[in-house]
Amino acid sequence: MADSLYPPGNLVVSGGVWGVAGNVHRDTTIYLSGDSSVLFNVTPGLLLLLCTPQAAAFPCKGGDAFVVDAWFRSAALMGAGDGGVLRILWYNAAWAYVDASYPCGNPITVAATNTWERKTGSTRVPASAVWGVLQFGGTSVNFNSNMWWDSVVINMMSVAFMASRYYPAVQDIPSGIATTVTEIASEAYDYGSNYDTASSTFTAPATGVYSFHATVHFFYTPPQLVAGTLITISIVRTGPILDYLGEMVIGAAKNCRIVGGISGVALNVGDTVQLQVQHDAGVTCRTVSVRFQGIRVQ
Repeated sequence: MADSLYPPGNLVVSGGVWGVAGNVHRDTTIYLSGDSSVLFNVTPGLLLLLCTPQAAAFPCKGGDAFVVDAWFRSAALMGAGDGGVLRILWYNAAWAYVDASYPCGNPITVAATNTWERKTGSTRVPASAVWGVLQFGGTSVNFNSNMWWDSVVINMMSVAFMASRYYPAVQDIPSGIATTVTEIASEAYDYGSNYDTASSTFTAPATGVYSFHATVHFFYTPPQLVAGTLITISIVRTGPILDYLGEMVIGAAKNCRIVGGISGVALNVGDTVQLQVQHDAGVTCRTVSVRFQGIRVQ
């Protein structure tokens, strides 16, 4: 490239969300992958944006999370109201405007002139939106400035979590009563921030298909139990049992571990999911370690 300050990557939008894989639309012009960075010559009172609705829309669902990553530079430091613009316009099924998101701030400024800076951010889709249009460009109130964009990428953010509880934290489980497992509060990860450690509850951020997995370690008192005790672990969706993750009929023992999982769970946006256990030991038992995890697969 002739531009010595060219950032890594090319002018592309990942996943072909612009309607043509690897290409970017600017009005009626198509900028192919590998083209030089896009220049916006911004003058006072002018807003220049790349991309128009419908020609470059991507499908979405309310509650979906998207992350935006791009490179930006400017020939001048900016005053109030000056800077780059990177936004997502949201539309409903009838192509009526719903809202706009500015995941990297508005406007976008730079710390130094003629230096590429990486800009990242994330946003959620409004409840009624089914189409999104990513736009980028520049705006100015005070003076002329050349602004460049490159390597503009938008991706759906992963929805996944894993949380655990370890001894000495324990929970007593009475016999014959379905009991929600609590205090699963040590997070290994929570992409999208949909798991609440205070209530050990996952809330679906969008309608889709999910998978869940759990490991529960039980300890019984008194030390020996009669063989044939049935233990089940299940996930519960906003009240009723959604499905069983696993069950075990044990021999005489004072502790055991049950591992189970389920895939293909259909959830609606806002549905909550918790882990639940039940046993028929006839005496109180105790959970001494728990791991609970889930991921959106579609």
